[in-house]
Amino acid sequence: MASLADLQQMVVAFGESLGVDVHTFASNREGELLEHVYATAAFTDGYVVDPGGLATVSQGWPHALIESRKPVVEVCFYNMVAQGEQSTFGATVIGRIMGLRQYSYLAAILSLVLALDDESFLHPEAPSTETVRRQGTPYSFRLT
Repeated sequence: MASLADLQQMVVAFGESLGVDVHTFASNREGELLEHVYATAAFTDGYVVDPGGLATVSQGWPHALIESRKPVVEVCFYNMVAQGEQSTFGATVIGRIMGLRQYSYLAAILSLVLALDDESFLHPEAPSTETVRRQGTPYSFRLT
């Protein structure tokens, strides 16, 4: 990938190939990321997020994502676990994909689409599992 624009174009085209709309947004300012989540939650089915440098320090963005009550997949260009880093997004996400460079983003989109389409995984009527608990609400969508 030569640029962020190239990556965004690739993920939008991949979404189109799956029959879904992918809207990209990037910012290095946490406040703008929070505002984006609050502005889009009403018409968004889920989020794929790459916290970048905010992965180990952010508190507001993960909370905004939880409040959105939407499924979130965290993506990272490199393998942050192999680097000894721990993300603050752990309680926010239904899954993580990392270390596959630009392909991490494609895998995250595909995984989110499949999870949203799987009535036994993220839907309120799903049976009780590790990800679906208490009144059928997926764990990452609960407000505490």
